[in-house]
Amino acid sequence: GAIFWSEALLDALTDERVMRLDWNRLAQQGGKGIFSFDLALNYALAARGWSVSVWDDLALVDGADEKTAFLYDQGSATASRESELDASDELVSPRSAEYDVPNGDCQVCYNLQRYIENWGSAKCTNRLPFNYSKVMLEKYHPQLADGCNLPTLCKPDGSLQRKPSDSKYGFYLHVYADPAAVIFQVRQLRKFFPGSPIYVMSDGGMDFTPLCKQQGCTFVLCPPANDRWHPWPFFKRLVDAAQSLNTEYVIMLEPDNTIHGPIRREPQHDAGGIFVKDRSFGLVDYVEKMAQSRVPGFKWTKTAMSAGLAGGAYFRREAILDAFSDDNMMKLDWNMLGERATKEIYSSDFAMQFALAARGWHIEPWEETAQMDKQKDVPLTGPKDAAFRHYCSCYPGGKPTYNIKLKKEDQKLALDQPAEYGRVNSVCQLCYNLSRYVSLWGSARCTNEIPFSYSKLLLQRYHPEVLEGKCELPWLCQRKESKK
Repeated sequence: GAIFWSEALLDALTDERVMRLDWNRLAQQGGKGIFSFDLALNYALAARGWSVSVWDDLALVDGADEKTAFLYDQGSATASRESELDASDELVSPRSAEYDVPNGDCQVCYNLQRYIENWGSAKCTNRLPFNYSKVMLEKYHPQLADGCNLPTLCKPDGSLQRKPSDSKYGFYLHVYADPAAVIFQVRQLRKFFPGSPIYVMSDGGMDFTPLCKQQGCTFVLCPPANDRWHPWPFFKRLVDAAQSLNTEYVIMLEPDNTIHGPIRREPQHDAGGIFVKDRSFGLVDYVEKMAQSRVPGFKWTKTAMSAGLAGGAYFRREAILDAFSDDNMMKLDWNMLGERATKEIYSSDFAMQFALAARGWHIEPWEETAQMDKQKDVPLTGPKDAAFRHYCSCYPGGKPTYNIKLKKEDQKLALDQPAEYGRVNSVCQLCYNLSRYVSLWGSARCTNEIPFSYSKLLLQRYHPEVLEGKCELPWLCQRKESKK
């Protein structure tokens, strides 16, 4: 009997916005009732600032008058419940037998992966993963320690789909190929961070499903987008990873990073990375004005700008979910930024700086990541005992992980790039278009769902042939079929 403004539902109950709420924290403090749809709706709407109040046209049966449009009976016998189905009515089919699963009416029993395995797809549910915390599972389902009797939550063999992590750090591996490097990196993470979850995303490249099956990580194969030069898919994929990892911090790694030990200098800010000496960005007034609407007095400092957000950078989960969300990242005028700066503004390192600063998040260099340059054992910046190292192409002998040979017994851990992803040239900058992405790959999976188009000035500057009607960039434009 409740009434909702359509705009409120379309805003507050989207997959991404629902997942911005920390449901585990809410339930741990308020009880499992928070997951009931009545309370959950209240929290989700209020969290987006929508007004909720009593409606006079809905009343309890005992308190209703003859003018009330809708009655709510709280379980008492009513005419609607006592009425019997007429045998001649054929408007309702019996419940499908496939939906009858043991303990199917249990509470605190949701798991996206089990949902997909049980019903074949994510139809009719949030497509972003959610995992109950260890505290929640121990409180409401302590019996799972002895085996699984809840098929909507865990596999019948007794294993949860992904044990909720109490680790402070989760790792996001942004990969394409280089299987020996990726395999080595995952194993190094398991060595130094055995309790931390790992999320591997391939940008339309090789398929590391077998590796993650062996090592207990999550693997996602996204359509190719050369996303390191296109923030719309890059941000979306990082948001998806943060949702899945569900840890306080996300550490981003690339195949050329090396890992040298545990973290000794814990993050102190919202994001941090390699120290880049004397680096600065323009358009500071524009960015600070945007940030100050959320964080009064915010300043985008030279220190913040000197943090290189490449492999080895860390991000607070809340900062990722806020700054890189579809809506918030699109509040930036990316065409203006590209026109007044250079195309490097679209590279992931630069784009993340602008997006985080525009939302008022604090960025500083991190002393757990070092930049290796022309000296083999002495970092250009960062301490020698840093947990993570990033390498320039000038490093003596080449980047170490790229020199690793793939062992014969490990060849089965990485599958070739899908043939459909190899048919389109992926090495292109300023080549993003949502409609072309959807046309090529069938959906907006792994990218921002809000359209973006490059300005005429940017196309004239970087792809003048497109304005002349010549299309050799299928990610950006559709080649016109020649008339015979």
